[in-house]
Amino acid sequence: MENYDAIVIGSGAGGLAAALRLARLNFSVLLLEAMPSFGGYINPFRRRGYTFDTGLHFLVGISKGGIFWRILEELGIYEKVKFIELNPDGYDRFIFPDYEFRVCNGRERFKEKLINDFPKEERGIHEFFKVSDKLLKAIEASRSMESGLLA
Repeated sequence: MENYDAIVIGSGAGGLAAALRLARLNFSVLLLEAMPSFGGYINPFRRRGYTFDTGLHFLVGISKGGIFWRILEELGIYEKVKFIELNPDGYDRFIFPDYEFRVCNGRERFKEKLINDFPKEERGIHEFFKVSDKLLKAIEASRSMESGLLA
């Protein structure tokens, strides 16, 4: 049996990205997948008679300098990808019997929309965003301790 520098188990989005990154760093990589095709849950699948198409819905951080853009740069494929922006005023909808909520683009716009739609919850909405800001700062701090986004 051949020796490999790395073995990646699972060829979902994460496994494929890890294998590509390692291969581009000149590691010999064995990518293992139990299913008949690569891609994991990127591929449509069936459960109990229902078909689920979990294809890519939307991405955040795709503008230049954003987290997803930086990943594409590190993988060396950013110049081969073209994105089409979804409706910034409502790319995702939650529909209830007597209410519809559209998720808009931009953190501050989203926060304002929540406060506008749920004015009695303004204090809680501000608190939620404060906590999420702390989480984002902690994640960014942990990244800065490494040598690169995918290190």
